[in-house]
Amino acid sequence: MKVGVAGVPGAWSSEYLAQQLRARGAEAFVFSLGDVIHDLVSGTVIWQGQDLCTLAAVVVKKLGDQADASGRLRLHALRSLEATGVRIFSPIDSIDRAMDRYRMTMILAEAGLPLPATLSAEASAALAAALASLGDSVLKPVYTSKGRGMVRLSPTSSGAAMLPPGEHYLVQRFVASPGRDIGATVVGGKFLGAFYRVARAGEWMTTTGVGGRYAPCELSQKGIAYAERAARAFELDYTVVDLVEQADDFLLYEVSAFGGFRGLLEASGVDAAAAYAQYILRTLES
Repeated sequence: MKVGVAGVPGAWSSEYLAQQLRARGAEAFVFSLGDVIHDLVSGTVIWQGQDLCTLAAVVVKKLGDQADASGRLRLHALRSLEATGVRIFSPIDSIDRAMDRYRMTMILAEAGLPLPATLSAEASAALAAALASLGDSVLKPVYTSKGRGMVRLSPTSSGAAMLPPGEHYLVQRFVASPGRDIGATVVGGKFLGAFYRVARAGEWMTTTGVGGRYAPCELSQKGIAYAERAARAFELDYTVVDLVEQADDFLLYEVSAFGGFRGLLEASGVDAAAAYAQYILRTLES
């Protein structure tokens, strides 16, 4: 059974997932969607002379730079593969909805999940009004990953006026937290495990890129239920749902279109890539 991992050749997460697929009997390899030739008329998708339409499945680990909206154009080649019967993990429409933080937030709200107050604005005057309405806030690009481009602003800040005009931003009320947030890993709609991202002292963001670290997390049944509901709202085969603790409840930040493996592995030794590989092959064989 041949399975392609659409990701970054040589990158740990892409290669590790392919390794886990091979360990379970699949013929798996990593390729970049940026390197394919897509015939828009015939629908064929060729990578290094190989017709990807002959694969049993493609597992999408990474499209490209998630901060670049043009990366969504790579979904079109996957749509052609999907149309020929290649199983895509996760489905294209699921990935598309989750990549767009604007639509993603709307879907989470429509599912009745608890979210921080969030506004969308484009013009500088509208951004300033949104900040004045929400108070201490975090400005988020619609397309981003690992906190890149996020800025914390106060209502009196002039930062919004310095942003590039004509781009949409999400303005989300800043959430006071215990210096950490939670990544809840969900595979095939079922909770697998959770980990904390603990912020470096004096830092409001928890990502490892700004000094955050992973730690074990025993997520409550309420948190597990929220994570599974969020994953089901998008019909994602694999995701990491971001939550933050609030007294005896949680708020949800986002659902990842792809989701990483390292946080859960480093925090608790649970191998999410192995669980995902098992789920993929079990699905293909059913």
